[in-house]
Amino acid sequence: MFHNSFSLNEKLKSETNDYDKLFLKKLKNEENESTSLKLDLESDCLKEISGIVKDKDSQKPLAYTHVVIYEASDNDKIIDVVISDASGHFEFNLDCKPKTYSIYVKKLAYKENTSQLTINAEDKQPILLKFDLEQDCEKIISGVVMDKKTQEVLPNADIVVYDSNENDKVIDVLRSDELGRFKVSFACKAEMYNYGIYAKKEAYEENTTQVVINGEEKNESISLKLALDPEKQIAKPKRDLKEKNATEAKAELSDQKVTKEKVAEVKTDLFKLLGLNPIYFDFDKSFIRKDAKVELTKVINYMKKFPNVKIDVRSYTDSKGQDSYNLLLSNRRNKSTLDYIINTGGILKSRLTGKGYGETKLTNHCNNQVKCSRKEHQANRRSEFIVISN
Repeated sequence: MFHNSFSLNEKLKSETNDYDKLFLKKLKNEENESTSLKLDLESDCLKEISGIVKDKDSQKPLAYTHVVIYEASDNDKIIDVVISDASGHFEFNLDCKPKTYSIYVKKLAYKENTSQLTINAEDKQPILLKFDLEQDCEKIISGVVMDKKTQEVLPNADIVVYDSNENDKVIDVLRSDELGRFKVSFACKAEMYNYGIYAKKEAYEENTTQVVINGEEKNESISLKLALDPEKQIAKPKRDLKEKNATEAKAELSDQKVTKEKVAEVKTDLFKLLGLNPIYFDFDKSFIRKDAKVELTKVINYMKKFPNVKIDVRSYTDSKGQDSYNLLLSNRRNKSTLDYIINTGGILKSRLTGKGYGETKLTNHCNNQVKCSRKEHQANRRSEFIVISN
């Protein structure tokens, strides 16, 4: 019988040579039987315990896995130590007397697993245990974002990591540091896996790279360079102060028109009713532009004129970029729109609902397979305002 004079891990290390000898003997002579270190266990009644150890992801049996049985209530005194056979099976016997034991399972390159086992004297049936071990390793993808022409690093670039094997499910969203670097880690998987790395920065075209992770390699590290092309900028004439004031005056004239209107019916689109200009957003951005503030002021004034009206704000993106990322972006834009109406306009939060729809409802032909102009894409980056109660 082992005694707990030092830690369980130290005991396992000290007994490694014995385990190895027993396991090699088992493979040569007793391939279909579980090998056990037979300890000093004497009783008139023994409970038969059997079990199997498998890889959590692949469900393949794990041979040569150490299974340590010890008394949970007696200073972790070890009762028996067994090693799983080639098919992942193991067996041991315990005294039938009521008692609680801990079962510690460990295999190289896997995370340890510990569970409790309580013996019921009245239950005469054999006990079957099952352990699914998770691989104790990680895959790391790191990289740097840079300007494709100048090769200068690009800090604060948006990075979206998505799972290509699961319908572009977003795994992580992060930003490059001051040196343009980023890093993301994954748990190991048994099979080969594909991940997408999407990078975007203001005034640059996006870049999407596919990365293949080899499930058989442990602690794999992949290094990437994401080079972004500068966007072709179209010069816009600057508006002078008079033009800005004129735009604001249009909003005031629209507000005067609202005072003569009757309350809108449910399902009415305030965008059409108020003759709003589209609530545009810059590419890959969610902040409220100056021209959008003028339009939102019209919505705010309408809701103040008719305090019983409630609206549903719906935000959309264009088709550039990954579908899953665009859904996240539209929700950020929706939140920005709602926040502006509530915080700047003073409208009660209870009068507003909203949701982002990504690129699911395009206003034109500019889907993922069609090349469109900047103006055509911009038409899809919009918000709508639907009356849901009056």
